[in-house]
Amino acid sequence: SRQPQHQKLHGHIHSAVLDAVADGLIKQDFCMHAELGGHVGKSAQLKYLDADDMQKLIDEVSKNIRLTSTSKSMIYTGLMTGMRVGEVSALTWSDINWDNETITINKSWDYAYGTGFKPAKTESSNRTITVTPALLNHLRRLHALQMSARLNNPLKLVFLNSRCRVPNPGACDLLLKKYHTELGIKRISFHGLRHTHASYLLYKGVKMEYISKRLGHSNTSITRNVYAHLIKEDQKAEQNLTRKVMDELSN
Repeated sequence: SRQPQHQKLHGHIHSAVLDAVADGLIKQDFCMHAELGGHVGKSAQLKYLDADDMQKLIDEVSKNIRLTSTSKSMIYTGLMTGMRVGEVSALTWSDINWDNETITINKSWDYAYGTGFKPAKTESSNRTITVTPALLNHLRRLHALQMSARLNNPLKLVFLNSRCRVPNPGACDLLLKKYHTELGIKRISFHGLRHTHASYLLYKGVKMEYISKRLGHSNTSITRNVYAHLIKEDQKAEQNLTRKVMDELSN
């Protein structure tokens, strides 16, 4: 049967609350114990791509760079950096250090009121992160296309498209919906790219302290709370490894 409208609304709110917890805007999920009538819907959870789906998406969004689809380049950047959509949108060419292979995040983009740049979400959101040569080459190609097209770009925005606009989150989410259908990957939002990035780093054994700083969280407890389910999976693997290495001492 169809999910009742009030439960569907609760699901949307709950997802937003989970993202707010993830970014440290609020301390706890106040939707957790809400009691609703009607049929029980699916529990809200952080949505992210597994490693295979992540690779499929990277293969798709890293190629065919065009000024008519800078939202694709935004998705690639979000996936490879864990940056928030507002941070990606506000990137300027001076934020990229080509020699040191870093991106500096020091502002966000005001979608709500259309005023342009606004300060980073929190003090800890101001950060410099390392990025891959592949992403830098992608952005270098995008810059060359901008220069060739002689776009009117007084703010020096990285993701300005051929219509001299930065795609909004809705446009990026529509493209992700298209990839969900075409590539057979999980349906996620742009914020899910951030969770995918962090989850992949955890999966590969990157330390929590570094991931927390890379995401711009104010402390590691926020990161631990958001990705607690992954940490539990990791702890089971570590328990098995510990048992194995200790067994070797007994033989």
